[in-house]
Amino acid sequence: MRKNRTSNERRRKVNIFIILFSALFLSSWVYGALTPSLTEQVKGQEEQVDPFYAKLFEDGKFFLQQGDYSEAIKNLEVAFFGYLDYPGRLLECYIYLEVCYFELKNYEKSKYYHNEIRRLKLGDQLKTIKPAEGVLDKYHEVSAYFARFETKGVTPSSPSPPPAGPKGSLPSASPSSIYTMEEEVKQLKQFIKNDKKNIESYFRLSSIYVEQKKYKEARATLEDLLRVDAKNGNAYFEIGKIYIAQNKPKEALIFFEKAVPFIPDNIELHYELGKVAYDLTDYARAKLEFGEVQRVAKNYKDTDEYLSNLEAIEKARTRDAQNMLALARRETDLDKKIKLYLKALEKAPAEIESYFELKDLYLAEKKYKEAVRLLEFLLKYYPDNIRIYVELGDVFLTQKSYDKAVKILNEGKQKDEANVELCYLLSRAYLGQKKYKEALNELDIVLARYPYYKDARELRRLCLEKIKK
Repeated sequence: MRKNRTSNERRRKVNIFIILFSALFLSSWVYGALTPSLTEQVKGQEEQVDPFYAKLFEDGKFFLQQGDYSEAIKNLEVAFFGYLDYPGRLLECYIYLEVCYFELKNYEKSKYYHNEIRRLKLGDQLKTIKPAEGVLDKYHEVSAYFARFETKGVTPSSPSPPPAGPKGSLPSASPSSIYTMEEEVKQLKQFIKNDKKNIESYFRLSSIYVEQKKYKEARATLEDLLRVDAKNGNAYFEIGKIYIAQNKPKEALIFFEKAVPFIPDNIELHYELGKVAYDLTDYARAKLEFGEVQRVAKNYKDTDEYLSNLEAIEKARTRDAQNMLALARRETDLDKKIKLYLKALEKAPAEIESYFELKDLYLAEKKYKEAVRLLEFLLKYYPDNIRIYVELGDVFLTQKSYDKAVKILNEGKQKDEANVELCYLLSRAYLGQKKYKEALNELDIVLARYPYYKDARELRRLCLEKIKK
């Protein structure tokens, strides 16, 4: 009896435990189901940021991308107050401010935000943000630059250290000394000497030389960098900008074009290319570059103004070209006629028929080389225009350049196998090469469609006679 009572008590205790455990589990499950995750909470909070701060943030980002750093700072230094509880956005604000102040050469303020990022341990958020294009690379450059001045109290604009210190670092600051530009140059040269791959030191040293208008030294510094890192697109870009400062657009164009393969998405590079092309009156290139800028960022600097000017120039040049073509068609003297055509086509591209008219004039004057050059030029811009292949093949046949004729006519046939005139000319080119079977094949294609096409039947009989022999 006693044994049964003990057994019942144990079962009662077990049941109570099961009930309590089930209640605890159920309450936890209900709480988890009804409570949003931490990520969802943060996302929801960020959506609640005052629109006033959100707009300032976006405006600041926009001005930064335009290169208007002062306006960017005005917006961002207010915007970041709205993101004090959101580390990712706060980091982005501080990165933009650090870069903007550095670009304006206000190194103390730039260093302040650099230190704030470290103090608040925001660096962990780098993987979670996507700053404006190119900014992250610039931020790393600026941070690496400040890393060279980590000795207490030393920044590029603060008290200078006395000479000689540990290799690759600055010694302690001396309150009585002033950190001059000349001393910074010496330090940067030492950094480069100690570490040839110290990329940021090359750029900073070059920028100091530009400030001093020592353009030759500035270029030489970046050329030294390119010997270490031949694929550094920013170095090519900066050399181009130095040439712009010297009013040498042709030289600048060479280095801008060298930069493109390495930094193809750099909007400022395309903008500068557009300006250089505009200054060199290469309006087609300028339109292309400014169009690319506008595609990526509307209202970027004065791109719209350039495009508007280019449109007006294009209309004026087209009008002048059309007037000159009208004069050329009325001219009876062949030499004068050719010159007028050339002037008209140099002014502005015209309808393709105008080029074929000029080709006929060249042939009338037996200027075969000029005719070939003109047609080859056209082919680059109209690679699918079959008539150009026909005309070029015909010119080669006139010159009895059968190998060249066969090559260009076969290229045309790859685009239009059934073109009768291509097949006819190709048969004549094969005849010139004494390849009678190949010529016969082409003539059979022609005669299958047009039994009385030009002298194709006579040429076919000739081929058969040659083959029999």
